[in-house]
Amino acid sequence: RLDSTVSRINALASQIAELNVQVVASESDGKTANDLRDMRDLKLDELSKIAGTRVINQPDGSVSVLIGNSTLVGGDSAVPLSIQMETPNPLPTTPLTDVPVRLRLGDSPDRLAPIGGQLSALVDVLNTEIPAYRGRLDAMASQLVQAVNTKHTGGFVFNGNTVPGAAAGNFFAPGSTTNPVRAATIGLHSTVAADPSAIAASGNANAPTDNSVSQGLAGLRSATNTVTWTAPNGATETGSFLEFFRGLVTRLGIQTSTATDNASVADNLVEQADKRRQSVSGVSTDEELVNMLRVQQSYQAATKLITAADEMLQSLLSLI
Repeated sequence: RLDSTVSRINALASQIAELNVQVVASESDGKTANDLRDMRDLKLDELSKIAGTRVINQPDGSVSVLIGNSTLVGGDSAVPLSIQMETPNPLPTTPLTDVPVRLRLGDSPDRLAPIGGQLSALVDVLNTEIPAYRGRLDAMASQLVQAVNTKHTGGFVFNGNTVPGAAAGNFFAPGSTTNPVRAATIGLHSTVAADPSAIAASGNANAPTDNSVSQGLAGLRSATNTVTWTAPNGATETGSFLEFFRGLVTRLGIQTSTATDNASVADNLVEQADKRRQSVSGVSTDEELVNMLRVQQSYQAATKLITAADEMLQSLLSLI
């Protein structure tokens, strides 16, 4: 979506630059190119919704368009906007799940800022919201695997009625430094996946019917302080698996509700602003109807005057 949005911005910027050329050429004789200006205004309106731009009218009839603190359109030229991945240097040993993006205008080496509209929202989602939620889910998955494996490896498995039982292995695949456990990759250990009898329920090598490991595993659901996640700003979130997941879902629901409310308020403000703009620059059908009726009545009155003058002239001629 970000890629298609940037492509649309570049297309609109090029079209506005072309219309600038046409407006300046058409108005060189002192006339106003209303049709071309209307077409340009439509492009500017669409662009402002996508990128939160600012427009500056120039004396020659063209417009300059600013995005952030930089010029997107100036006269007959448009500067292309592009997306770049901000890959860390040096690369971390753990593979990246989310690589931040930045927007560049033309050949500028600097990040484009500030930005607004849909463009800003998409960048925030990619660089902040998705990594934060993925980080929470990955932390919960990784620590769940660690906690379950710790409990499970303390148990025993039995081959039939053979006593004592053998020490159990990992329940989940533990991952590695280069391939850590994540919410998207969590999976059973290959031994357990191949043979369910490798699942340990007993915590006593001499008691096949013991279920202390099973109870311990079930207790992890509400055990306190089993999940910890540290945000990029250093803030820490801690809780049980149940509390942590509920908090994650609640946070997402609140953010979604807040975003929906903010969007509704913004839509109302935009609608009010558009109505005020139309009241200044738009056409009032009621006012135009009144003017048309006034002209029509004036025409009818002039027609009656001409008719009366003609009748008087005819009467005068008949007397001669």
